[in-house]
Amino acid sequence: MSHDKIRAAARERKAATGEPYTAARRAAVTEHQGEIPSQGTGYALRMSGEIHDWLADLRGSDPAAAKVVVQALAALLTQGARLGEPLVVSTADSWPWALFDALDRSYQERVERLHVVRRGEADADMLIKDIRKHTAELELAQANQQAAESRRLLPGVIEARRRLGNEERQLQGTVDALRARKEVLKATYMAAYSSLAVNESIAAGGLTGDDRDAEARMLRDVTAQMEREVGQQARPEGLMELRPAGPGEVGIRILFAVEPPGDALLIAVLDGPEPVRNQRLEAILASSDVLRRVRAGQAPEAAAHRYDNTRSFVAEFYPGDAGDASRAGG
Repeated sequence: MSHDKIRAAARERKAATGEPYTAARRAAVTEHQGEIPSQGTGYALRMSGEIHDWLADLRGSDPAAAKVVVQALAALLTQGARLGEPLVVSTADSWPWALFDALDRSYQERVERLHVVRRGEADADMLIKDIRKHTAELELAQANQQAAESRRLLPGVIEARRRLGNEERQLQGTVDALRARKEVLKATYMAAYSSLAVNESIAAGGLTGDDRDAEARMLRDVTAQMEREVGQQARPEGLMELRPAGPGEVGIRILFAVEPPGDALLIAVLDGPEPVRNQRLEAILASSDVLRRVRAGQAPEAAAHRYDNTRSFVAEFYPGDAGDASRAGG
């Protein structure tokens, strides 16, 4: 059973029984234990050359963080599907916010393009004034040849200003329309999300709420509209986030997926509090694209390095501790 399905089953159980999420998840895992392969509750580990090199470099640049990361990856190797929060978290709940972020970025990119065009139009307008002034000065000085050459520049600059003006008006219309669409989409999603959350709470308390199925359909529809708006395909199931944690804030997140079954494929790394804070949502969308390409057989480089067990993994990065992953980096 995938992490996403386990998580969904746990939420359903929590809503039905009222028990804490951790207990509900543990029960869901136990109930569906037969769906988890008997060999390899743990996963084999696969990663690209880029992630491999990052991990190798981390030991030299930040030994403490490297130890925590290696131990978290060793846990994937040994425990795999049994891992849950807080070490392994589904990205499913982050998907709508990643789409919100993509909508805002798309809008901002168009606004910035509009500003560039406006500056270009203003520069062209200033250049026209300068050419006319310079031409007039040359005519007063009876420098007829130079004045004629200056006049010949004018039509091209005027045409450039005209084109920029047309582009500016078109871009302004696009920006205004996109701003309206993105705000409507975000507001519609948040209204449905809030209503569904309220009704789930009511249902968990044994009371009867409104039609949760209608609200869930609304969320799916709005999500699909946002995906189309930003040119994004539907969320691929199974994209997870590994959150290594140590005595202090490690500030590292690793996006991965179980692909193929039994293999944890590391897809992207966010290294540091600022990237985690500012780039996580964008990384989720980018990692989703990579995952789709991997599943289509179009990204073999994403799995350039493979480790079938903890010993082979630790032996490469911490040769002296190959027999004991818990001591890696110590």
